[in-house]
Amino acid sequence: EDGEQDIACAALTKEFLIYATRRGTIVYFYLPDFVQISEFRHERAVLRLFPNELGTRLVFIDADAQAFVYNPVSEQTFAIPRREAQTSTVTVMWDTADWGVFVA
Repeated sequence: EDGEQDIACAALTKEFLIYATRRGTIVYFYLPDFVQISEFRHERAVLRLFPNELGTRLVFIDADAQAFVYNPVSEQTFAIPRREAQTSTVTVMWDTADWGVFVA
């Protein structure tokens, strides 16, 4: 029981399998070498993942419907401010020409 992970969502890029758990863990698995390379712990359950094309940035949505940008290299996150009428983020689209630009 202790070693089990309740996977809530997953995403795939060309080189990474990224998954998140209801315990708030985000895991990056590097497919070419078949090895886990990163594990980040958020204080709430992570329910949705939206990586950019390369997997170098990730938007995730937690159990409070709050969206965050996550950098797996530095393990930094920052909250995406909500608009007044916005209740939740439905999807995220990343700009393929500019790695740091997205629309939520």
